[in-house]
Amino acid sequence: MTDRRRRGAQPARIARTCLHGLLLAGVPAAARPTPVPDEPVPVQIDAAPPQEGAGPTDPASEAASHQPPPIDSDAAGAGDIVVTALRRSTTLQNTPISIAALGGELLDRKAARDFIDVAASVPGFTIRDNGPGQRRPVIRGIQGAGEAQVGTYYDEFPITSSPGATNDAGRFAPDIKLVDVERVEVLRGPQGTLFGSGSEGGTLRVVTNKPDLSKIGGSAGALSSFTEKGGSTVNVEGAINVPLVEDVAGLRLVGYAGRSDGFIDNVTLGRNNTNQSRYAGVRASGRIEPASGLRMDLFALYQTFHADAGNAAIRQLGDLKSNLPAYDPLDDTVQLYGVTAQYKTRIATFVGNLSYYRRDLDFNFLFPNLAIPSTSPVRLGTGIVQQPETSKSKTYELRAQSPDTASALTWTVGGFHQDRDALVRSRAPFATSTGVPSDTLPLFQDRFVRTRLGQSAVFGEANLTLFRSLTATVGLRWFTYDVQSLQATLIAGGGTVPSNAGAYGGAAPFRQSGLTKKFAASYKMDRDVLVYVLRSEGYRPGGANQTVSPLIPAGFGSDDVANYEAGLKSQWFNRRLTVNADYYHIDWNGIQVSGSTPDGLFRFTTNAGQAKVDGFEVEVSGRPAPTLDLGLTYGHVAARLSRDQPFIRGVPRRGLAGDRIPAVPADSINLSAENSFVVNDGLMIRLRGEAQHVAGSQNNLHPTLTSTMTGEDTGVLDPYFARYPGYTTYDVRLTFDLGKVTVQGFLRNLTDERGVTYVFIDNFRPAGYTYYIQPRTIGINANVKF
Repeated sequence: MTDRRRRGAQPARIARTCLHGLLLAGVPAAARPTPVPDEPVPVQIDAAPPQEGAGPTDPASEAASHQPPPIDSDAAGAGDIVVTALRRSTTLQNTPISIAALGGELLDRKAARDFIDVAASVPGFTIRDNGPGQRRPVIRGIQGAGEAQVGTYYDEFPITSSPGATNDAGRFAPDIKLVDVERVEVLRGPQGTLFGSGSEGGTLRVVTNKPDLSKIGGSAGALSSFTEKGGSTVNVEGAINVPLVEDVAGLRLVGYAGRSDGFIDNVTLGRNNTNQSRYAGVRASGRIEPASGLRMDLFALYQTFHADAGNAAIRQLGDLKSNLPAYDPLDDTVQLYGVTAQYKTRIATFVGNLSYYRRDLDFNFLFPNLAIPSTSPVRLGTGIVQQPETSKSKTYELRAQSPDTASALTWTVGGFHQDRDALVRSRAPFATSTGVPSDTLPLFQDRFVRTRLGQSAVFGEANLTLFRSLTATVGLRWFTYDVQSLQATLIAGGGTVPSNAGAYGGAAPFRQSGLTKKFAASYKMDRDVLVYVLRSEGYRPGGANQTVSPLIPAGFGSDDVANYEAGLKSQWFNRRLTVNADYYHIDWNGIQVSGSTPDGLFRFTTNAGQAKVDGFEVEVSGRPAPTLDLGLTYGHVAARLSRDQPFIRGVPRRGLAGDRIPAVPADSINLSAENSFVVNDGLMIRLRGEAQHVAGSQNNLHPTLTSTMTGEDTGVLDPYFARYPGYTTYDVRLTFDLGKVTVQGFLRNLTDERGVTYVFIDNFRPAGYTYYIQPRTIGINANVKF
């Protein structure tokens, strides 16, 4: 180790001198810098990992997220980031999968309260953003209609969404605020063995702060900002921790609320900032440790969200303008209740959890210039679809894992069961002249869909260490699921009410079972370098469609992915520099895609074609000087169809081999630099800058129409196809840290870039809906801890 440090000293000194001088230009010499909290990732090789779910004041958790020592410290395990991606506690650099972890300290310093804020710092992770409450997370380019392709967990509890009227449960991922969390883990690549269905692209894990059983504490914060061509935003939040019985029981309460004035102006309704929104939420966590080795965690969350209108703009009207003839409000209420019990013995650790999740989503969308060619030639005017959805799920899991002792063999085995019951009513009245939806207007469509999904699984994963440096991993998961769908649809036939209507409906069961596998090997080249290879699989369930047309298939099967990956995790120059990288290839089979009837009135899901995804991710973080932190992340995704989609007679659009997967930017890059210095004994100042570039994408598979008779490419441009350009944004933050009190000024999207996140076009919206990132925003954020 001594020789290696000597060899690395000169390049480290050169880099430190250049970069330190660059960022400290103009700083008084008297302002002597000292180390600041950050997210470095030195690793511990020999020490036992901390207990899973450790609270924020546990020693391991403090080291993981809050108090790294100076970078030249040789203390074993100093500053380890502890993750539970493998359902057991491991250090980030010793976990042989592609994973990013953002600790609570870093989330607070970035004022990150949504997954959009997390995605900016994580390569391979993007958000298809149609506005709050209408976001689809995407990892490694696995993106499409149907069930979610990214699993989301709050602590041990999975959260899902309603399948809606078109079995597209992934389209509106729950947007629970990231308040008072210990860390966020982003697991890239299929996680089918340990996390099951819905983790084809990867898994998001939010680990919340747990109650401290020994002392009272808490925090409070407030944010105020102003958005260019928009209005103001105000957010408040607070948390308090109370021991109920010292070292035995404790309670942690969290509350938060906020509002935003929006930034879309509606020229038809004569109202500015129509996409105003507000939210509020509470969370309670309890912990009981009645005996040695026994622990129970209780969890409850309730959150509401309301938006007056969506974020859609019409580019042809000018900057951030809309001419929609009616409002399309959204209401979203999320409830999550759960309990986790853990019991440790000498032979194994047993973990059981059960949860109840409910989501009530009521959203509206418009059909301007409505006509129903399939039933009537009469153009009926503007319709607004009111679609309340209620989704309930109960989840049970029990697993056993090897004890937390040094052993060549570690293992995890378990069982899983989930029941989900979703009820959707999609009613379509005509819009009023004021643009306000009404329950008393005549309908041109009324639709009911009830979907029940039951799935069960048994799983296991084992790791065997050979020769002290080589570890082999095998994982298996056998699953089965059963989908029951009951549906009824009334469509107006020549009039404005469904009295002369066509009725469609029926019950459509669907069942399937299968086996997912994982094989991996990792090798510790030395204390600071790990290489690994793995093959992992993922899947998501199929389902049933509404058979309102003979062109619509009755059901669709599951799709699945197989991931081949090689990765490197390394640290250099006495752990001043961390370089993690991976390359992957994914085969995606039986892709679930969204289609529509020729008149565009009804959408459905079907299996169509295959795709291949090739990409790589690079994460570099360095500390060339004691108070200077630099970061670079870069992700590249090449996701394309590998064969033509099946031809459906009468449908003028299908993907052909070589087409890019929609809404998947090929490249994303993030650069960050943060410098800190001490003004006096009680004040530290931090200056942080970030630059992010996201490449452009497209909204559909194929740019030209295909023949409705043969399926061949006609060469005629598809009017509903759009490419949108990439964008680059810059953020700056200046923080005054007084110890218990921090005050931060920030500027987001410094150049006021109009970054496009998605474009939606169909025959009811021929001008297209364009969704943008938030315009330039300036604000102040204050936090106090006690």
